[in-house]
Amino acid sequence: MYMLVSIVVVGLVPYYAIDPDTPISSAFADHGMQWAVYIINVGACTALCSALMGGILPQVKVVSCYLHVLS
Repeated sequence: MYMLVSIVVVGLVPYYAIDPDTPISSAFADHGMQWAVYIINVGACTALCSALMGGILPQVKVVSCYLHVLS
């Protein structure tokens, strides 16, 4: 999947002209595909929230088991 995304981005914009802060969305924005920028940004925010929740939610169980072992 990462390889396909890289190929698409480099196909849209030369590698030396890729914006380091927002490489994927800016590549689509440079070609006038503003609708894709919104989809990419929403997907990135959703993935970030999902990863954070996946790390935070199990913490209660881990700390609970740790405290159970200590007592």
